[in-house]
Amino acid sequence: MAYKCILLLEILLLSILIVPIRSYKHDNVMVGGWFPIVNLNDPEIVKAAKFALKKHNKMAHTKLHLLRLISGEMQIVQGSNLKLVIEANDGLPVAPGIYKAFIFARPSKRNHFVLKSFETVHV
Repeated sequence: MAYKCILLLEILLLSILIVPIRSYKHDNVMVGGWFPIVNLNDPEIVKAAKFALKKHNKMAHTKLHLLRLISGEMQIVQGSNLKLVIEANDGLPVAPGIYKAFIFARPSKRNHFVLKSFETVHV
């Protein structure tokens, strides 16, 4: 009898601890799911886009400058994953290019952003 009570207590405690974690939502979106970034002018989002361009410029020996953010999606993990579509140019009198950046934003770290990928969509 005591064994059954302990087992039921363990199941109850696990359900109390696990269910809230799995059903936690951010603006009606499950944690781990992707959702659109509503405010592309948010200073942290703009900072992430500029970081991505700076890192890409360093690796590819280019001089791209942010013109505007076209769209973006965010995924909440232990930090945030950002998929940003960026319009940028290199200062030359040619049409700007469209680029996709995938960035991981770490909470409360000195090196806040990590560029995971950067690709040209249209030039």
